[in-house]
Amino acid sequence: MSLFRFAAVALVSALFAGCVIIPLVPPGGDELNEVTLVPAERRLTTSRFLLLDVSGVLSSQPDRQLWGEKPSSVQAMREALELAREDEHIKALILRIDSPGGGVTASDIMYHELLQYREETDVPVIAMLMGTAASGGYYIASAADRIVAHPTTVTGSIGVIVVGMNIQGLEDLVGVQVEAHTSGEHKDILSPFREMTDEERGIVQSVIDDMFGQFVDVVSAGRADHGLTRDQILTLADGRIYTAQQALDSGLVDEITYLPELIDDLKDEHDLRDVEVITYRRGYGASQTIYSRAPSMPSVDLNLISPKSVLGDLTPGFHYLWVPGL
Repeated sequence: MSLFRFAAVALVSALFAGCVIIPLVPPGGDELNEVTLVPAERRLTTSRFLLLDVSGVLSSQPDRQLWGEKPSSVQAMREALELAREDEHIKALILRIDSPGGGVTASDIMYHELLQYREETDVPVIAMLMGTAASGGYYIASAADRIVAHPTTVTGSIGVIVVGMNIQGLEDLVGVQVEAHTSGEHKDILSPFREMTDEERGIVQSVIDDMFGQFVDVVSAGRADHGLTRDQILTLADGRIYTAQQALDSGLVDEITYLPELIDDLKDEHDLRDVEVITYRRGYGASQTIYSRAPSMPSVDLNLISPKSVLGDLTPGFHYLWVPGL
């Protein structure tokens, strides 16, 4: 079935099924497979660079799809690194990040997994920041030996956000009254059905401050050998975003370049003439270049009043996430 016909069938099915979220992506296998992106010229080399993608909102929750579940960002990272540990021919890992960040815990787990991989294998990790590598995207990049930005990268947004909604006006309009019976006065903190008290705002802010401190600690550890002090990072960590050049000037990244040039530089650094570039894909067929991605189409949310249609992949909780326009 062609991609267009698959999308059409999925859309019609959704209309008959009701208001549901249908990801229009052709199904593939569950097994993680090795794919060669750049073959070795002599085809006799045992030297490899591994290119791993981290994209979209970072989450520890699997993405439920029409035919099953897509692994979460955390699961995908763990699975890929376990496979990489088995390959002694990998000379460098390029982590290509195109993400606005995501959950605090998901970001921290992925960061920890990368640190463990570095320590256990001594394989250098280079973070390649693409279009957007902000907040949690930059958090996980801090686990790398070096951070490289694409010339048009948007990065930074170092900070924490928790989003709440107040729909009291809607309750009055509809004529519905919500009552919450709790074991303590703060159990329903951040409830959308009432205003927060000043005390509760202080409680939420204290949690945000602690999580922000951890973010700064992570960046400090990652940039300590690159000339940035904690005080300098605190100055940069007011939540703002930076262009690639601004990030380079401030010390948040080490270099601005393109992916092919980065690969060539890594060959020179490791004194390698012939290198195979590989990645791991999950049952979507072979990708032939370093810019290829698994074929996909965007999800369509047919429920215009669902939380996902308003907030996207933003779920309740604390986030290292850049959410422009929210």
